[in-house]
Amino acid sequence: MRALFLVSDAEWSARARAFVLAARGLSARGHDVRIACGTKCPVQVRVAEADVPVVPMPRDASTAGSAWNLRAVLKEHPADVVFVHTDAEHLAASSALRFSGNAHAAGVR
Repeated sequence: MRALFLVSDAEWSARARAFVLAARGLSARGHDVRIACGTKCPVQVRVAEADVPVVPMPRDASTAGSAWNLRAVLKEHPADVVFVHTDAEHLAASSALRFSGNAHAAGVR
Protein backbone atom coordinates (compact mmCIF):
# COMPACT_ATOMS: atom_id res chain seq x y z
CA MET A 1 0.00 0.00 0.00
CA ARG A 2 1.17 3.51 -0.82
CA ALA A 3 0.03 5.99 1.81
CA LEU A 4 0.38 9.75 2.00
CA PHE A 5 -0.23 11.59 5.26
CA LEU A 6 -1.14 15.25 4.81
CA VAL A 7 -0.17 17.62 7.62
CA SER A 8 -1.19 21.22 7.02
CA ASP A 9 -0.18 22.45 10.49
CA ALA A 10 2.59 25.03 10.42
CA GLU A 11 3.75 24.02 13.89
CA TRP A 12 4.44 20.66 15.55
CA SER A 13 1.17 19.39 17.01
CA ALA A 14 -0.44 16.28 18.46
CA ARG A 15 -2.06 15.66 15.06
CA ALA A 16 1.30 15.76 13.31
CA ARG A 17 2.82 13.49 15.96
CA ALA A 18 0.00 10.95 15.52
CA PHE A 19 0.59 10.86 11.76
CA VAL A 20 4.33 10.40 12.19
CA LEU A 21 3.74 7.46 14.55
CA ALA A 22 1.20 5.92 12.17
CA ALA A 23 3.52 6.40 9.19
CA ARG A 24 6.42 4.78 11.03
CA GLY A 25 4.20 1.84 12.00
CA LEU A 26 3.00 1.28 8.44
CA SER A 27 6.53 1.67 7.10
CA ALA A 28 7.79 -0.96 9.55
CA ARG A 29 5.20 -3.32 8.08
CA GLY A 30 6.55 -2.79 4.56
CA HIS A 31 4.18 -0.12 3.25
CA ASP A 32 5.38 2.81 1.16
CA VAL A 33 4.56 5.91 3.21
CA ARG A 34 5.25 9.62 2.91
CA ILE A 35 4.24 12.70 4.84
CA ALA A 36 3.40 15.86 2.91
CA CYS A 37 3.83 19.06 4.89
CA GLY A 38 4.80 22.69 4.49
CA THR A 39 8.27 23.57 3.30
CA LYS A 40 10.75 24.66 5.98
CA CYS A 41 8.41 24.26 8.94
CA PRO A 42 8.90 22.48 12.29
CA VAL A 43 6.79 19.57 11.06
CA GLN A 44 9.18 18.93 8.17
CA VAL A 45 12.15 18.89 10.54
CA ARG A 46 10.49 16.45 12.97
CA VAL A 47 9.33 14.14 10.17
CA ALA A 48 12.83 13.99 8.72
CA GLU A 49 14.23 13.18 12.18
CA ALA A 50 11.73 10.29 12.46
CA ASP A 51 13.13 8.65 9.30
CA VAL A 52 9.85 9.01 7.42
CA PRO A 53 10.10 10.24 3.83
CA VAL A 54 8.84 13.80 3.69
CA VAL A 55 7.42 15.61 0.69
CA PRO A 56 7.68 19.36 1.26
CA MET A 57 4.88 21.42 -0.25
CA PRO A 58 4.65 25.18 -0.65
CA ARG A 59 2.38 26.61 2.01
CA ASP A 60 -0.74 28.05 0.47
CA ALA A 61 -3.45 30.06 2.18
CA SER A 62 -6.27 28.65 0.06
CA THR A 63 -7.72 25.16 -0.13
CA ALA A 64 -7.65 25.36 -3.93
CA GLY A 65 -3.96 26.24 -3.88
CA SER A 66 -3.24 23.38 -1.49
CA ALA A 67 -5.16 20.99 -3.75
CA TRP A 68 -3.13 22.10 -6.75
CA ASN A 69 0.16 21.68 -4.87
CA LEU A 70 -0.93 18.26 -3.58
CA ARG A 71 -1.89 17.25 -7.13
CA ALA A 72 1.72 17.74 -8.18
CA VAL A 73 2.89 15.63 -5.23
CA LEU A 74 0.47 12.83 -6.14
CA LYS A 75 1.63 12.87 -9.77
CA GLU A 76 5.20 12.27 -8.58
CA HIS A 77 4.33 9.98 -5.64
CA PRO A 78 1.04 8.16 -6.37
CA ALA A 79 -0.90 7.08 -3.28
CA ASP A 80 -3.54 4.44 -2.67
CA VAL A 81 -4.78 6.33 0.38
CA VAL A 82 -4.37 9.87 1.73
CA PHE A 83 -4.81 10.46 5.45
CA VAL A 84 -6.07 13.88 6.60
CA HIS A 85 -7.26 15.52 9.81
CA THR A 86 -9.36 18.52 8.85
CA ASP A 87 -12.24 19.28 6.50
CA ALA A 88 -10.00 21.61 4.50
CA GLU A 89 -7.36 18.86 4.14
CA HIS A 90 -10.09 16.43 3.06
CA LEU A 91 -11.33 18.83 0.39
CA ALA A 92 -7.79 19.50 -0.83
CA ALA A 93 -6.89 15.80 -0.91
CA SER A 94 -10.05 14.67 -2.69
CA SER A 95 -9.70 17.46 -5.25
CA ALA A 96 -6.02 16.67 -5.78
CA LEU A 97 -6.77 12.98 -6.26
CA ARG A 98 -9.43 13.82 -8.82
CA PHE A 99 -7.11 16.26 -10.64
CA SER A 100 -4.27 13.73 -10.66
CA GLY A 101 -6.45 11.01 -12.16
CA ASN A 102 -6.35 8.93 -8.96
CA ALA A 103 -9.90 9.60 -7.78
CA HIS A 104 -10.58 5.90 -7.16
CA ALA A 105 -7.90 5.89 -4.43
CA ALA A 106 -10.01 8.00 -2.08
CA GLY A 107 -13.38 6.70 -3.12
CA VAL A 108 -14.11 9.98 -4.87
CA ARG A 109 -17.05 9.58 -7.25
